[in-house]
Amino acid sequence: MDPLIHDVAHHRFAIALGAENSAFISYYEKDHHLVLDHTEVPVAFGGRGIGARLAQAVFDHLRTTGQRVELECSFLKRFVTLHPEYAAIVVPAPGS
Repeated sequence: MDPLIHDVAHHRFAIALGAENSAFISYYEKDHHLVLDHTEVPVAFGGRGIGARLAQAVFDHLRTTGQRVELECSFLKRFVTLHPEYAAIVVPAPGS
């Protein structure tokens, strides 16, 4: 898998999938943390575990930098349920 790219201008973390495709997790900033709101993997690359590897790379990066996150993306919520080692950096969503 290609290295993780933090595209600050477009508020996303991405990995290249060949010359013309990429998978990404988008975010926005809120109250001193990031809200991860969407994960997208091109359909042609689905079912290969790319979303999970991308999520792991993003959570590892955020944990290393001390950044906290709120999750709106249902895929990432499931990922953290399956990988509780990342739960410490997750900020509870309002009302939960």
